[in-house]
Amino acid sequence: MTRKFTANPEVAVFVEVARAEDYLAHGLAGLLKQHHLSLPQYNVLRILRGAGKPGLRCQDIAGRMITRVPDITRLLDRLEAANLVSRQRSTVDARVVLTNLRRRGQRLLASLDEPVMEMHRKQLARLNRSEMRTVAKLLRKMMGAGKS
Repeated sequence: MTRKFTANPEVAVFVEVARAEDYLAHGLAGLLKQHHLSLPQYNVLRILRGAGKPGLRCQDIAGRMITRVPDITRLLDRLEAANLVSRQRSTVDARVVLTNLRRRGQRLLASLDEPVMEMHRKQLARLNRSEMRTVAKLLRKMMGAGKS
């Protein structure tokens, strides 16, 4: 017998959000695996693309991650070994190491843009644009970042 969570809305919301996250992440992880990337690696590449030429410090990348990564330095090491990012000391402050997206990383992201977007379209096909905006607004509100 399946237990219903409707008597406890907090549990129901938690379970449905967790299921939705698994559904969305599983599909994206499968696509990225074909390109030898993990979800956190893809997230770092997207963050660096958004940062542009100046690049970002390690702690700034960590602060923008969708999910927490326990060892961002090791993650950057793997991306650097794959020639997707580069790191160099700041010319302003030698204590600061900046990470930049390399051309190879830019090309990889560009090749993934449409397949990722198509996956999102398929995963969210049951929702219209208004519903998608509402879901996003409610999730931001739940996390304390949204204004209603």
